[in-house]
Amino acid sequence: MIELFNILISTIIFLFIFSFPVPITSQNNFFLNVYDRLLINIVLHSNFFLILSFFNFNISIIFFVYLLIGFFFLLFFLKENRIYLKNNFLTIFFYTITLNCIFVYIAQNAILNWDGAAHWFYKAQNFFQESEYKNLNTLPFNYYPHLGSYIWAFFWKNSLLQLEYIGRFFFVFLLVTCCFSLGQQLNMKFSNFEKILISLVLIYFSTNFFLLGGYQEYFLFFTFFTFGRFFILYQEQLKIYDQKYLVLLILLTSNLFLWIKQEGFFYFFIINTIFLFYVKSKIYLKFLFFFLCSLLVLFFIKIRTYFFGSVTFNEEIVLTEFFSSFLLIIKNLVNYSFYEILYKFFLITKYILISFIKYPIWIVIILSSLVLFFKNKLSYNNFFLSYFFLHLALIYLVYFIHYDINILLPLTLSRLIFPISGLYVFFIIILLNKLKK
Repeated sequence: MIELFNILISTIIFLFIFSFPVPITSQNNFFLNVYDRLLINIVLHSNFFLILSFFNFNISIIFFVYLLIGFFFLLFFLKENRIYLKNNFLTIFFYTITLNCIFVYIAQNAILNWDGAAHWFYKAQNFFQESEYKNLNTLPFNYYPHLGSYIWAFFWKNSLLQLEYIGRFFFVFLLVTCCFSLGQQLNMKFSNFEKILISLVLIYFSTNFFLLGGYQEYFLFFTFFTFGRFFILYQEQLKIYDQKYLVLLILLTSNLFLWIKQEGFFYFFIINTIFLFYVKSKIYLKFLFFFLCSLLVLFFIKIRTYFFGSVTFNEEIVLTEFFSSFLLIIKNLVNYSFYEILYKFFLITKYILISFIKYPIWIVIILSSLVLFFKNKLSYNNFFLSYFFLHLALIYLVYFIHYDINILLPLTLSRLIFPISGLYVFFIIILLNKLKK
């Protein structure tokens, strides 16, 4: 019984913390629904958590400060919160019930899977025990980024019973918030019940409990989703002052890629390059965005180099020697026989298709996108298509440089495919809106 109470308290804490600094009930900004405002608060807090992680602050004190600020916001917007709760009781009820149902399932199956136990848990434990950031250098796979583990440790440490799995509730919170944000993007011809039902179906198709066993894929899913959401809002002819805010939010969202997983470094470059190419914006805003992106990368490299000596990846590609590493990759490809190239290409393609089938949300996305592209109903499809093919090109390149991929592909490729579904789930909603018309 006390664990159920602990889960309920955790739900309240998540909603309490991520309801500011952008008030979730405010009607005076460009976000279209309460879950969009939760998205921006998660982005802001995640970046703030990133800064805190480099300092040896007591996370219990930080949590207490969060509660004080949250209490202030709750009182200040008490009237608005009460009105919103009254008018949207059904949506909020199903949202909180869904969160708690998945929380309870994880509590009953509180196991860590593969990488969760071998890599990410040790980083979370480091911060739970209030060790310094530089102590990560002594842990296995220290070149893996740490942001997800820090947030995991934050909610683990500040839970009522200090149970490890409470920290992993954060990743569930990200998934459910994204799916309810999608549901609320359905047009006014859909009833509240239909929106809730579609949100629940999307959660069902997107949930993989293996990944909730300590993996960071749902954090990447959230980042792709939020980037896509802000990009679509930016393209929808908003007022210029709203566009400036969205540029900042897109920048802060893309910054999370660098600190979640090592492949996020490449996602950061690809998605921001495509954004600059396709976005409708004044030239000075593009230059500013490029400059700020460069600063974020320099900060990432500086921090990693200062604490760990260099920026390294699984394949021992060191950024300071990237050009020579790239030449080595080309040399290896040249040395392959035509049969080896053909074999690897078909093997990688096979497991990409298997990955699409493994996660049901991809089946719905593919069917929706085919209808939209065939009917030419998506004005900004070039952005999404460009990222999709460049992402696949990166996957082929990564696996081509491996000499033996027969064991590696079944274990890892699906986890490179799933997170980007967050960027493409909008096709489902866009199609439903057009069909409803």
